Amino acid sequence: ATARDRVGLAGLQLEPGLGSVGLLAEGMVLDLGGVGKGHGVALVARVLREHGVTSALVDGGTSSVVAIGVQPAGFAEADRPDQPFALLTLADRAAACSNVRGAGFWHAGEYLGHILDPRTGWPTHGVRAAAVAADSPVAAEVVSTGLLVGGPALLEHLATRAPDVQARLVLDESDQVVSSTNWPVAS
Repeated sequence: ATARDRVGLAGLQLEPGLGSVGLLAEGMVLDLGGVGKGHGVALVARVLREHGVTSALVDGGTSSVVAIGVQPAGFAEADRPDQPFALLTLADRAAACSNVRGAGFWHAGEYLGHILDPRTGWPTHGVRAAAVAADSPVAAEVVSTGLLVGGPALLEHLATRAPDVQARLVLDESDQVVSSTNWPVAS
């Protein structure tokens, strides 16, 4: 089977009554990746709030944060950790960053990222990194990964359809940084 045959919800068999998920395509894997990390930091933030914490930054590593109170946050590309492309101040919000570098591989002299475009089954190209601020860390993770697939064309949709979500991208070839019109802080 091709990689594309192993992508999508049609390959999942959900058994809610049993609390289980099955994979129908041979070679298919389920990687909760950023969504799992976003959910994890959301749970930690909830417990902290329940215990009266009013100021904290829950950091799930290099890609997912939740601010309790007002907190600074920043994101860099995986292979350029000392060069942040997204600096912002979060006030009881979340942010996430998706990168194509760091978890990919080299093939025939070309670096291929680990984020696959479900339309082609091939690694995404055009955007190297995406940082997103949102009310929910899961939403921030989903949108940041989606922007690696959809590219800068999706930025305008964010500003009009999801004004509470802000995003910043690093484009592949040009190193250009582009932002949604509602990006909170220029870096």
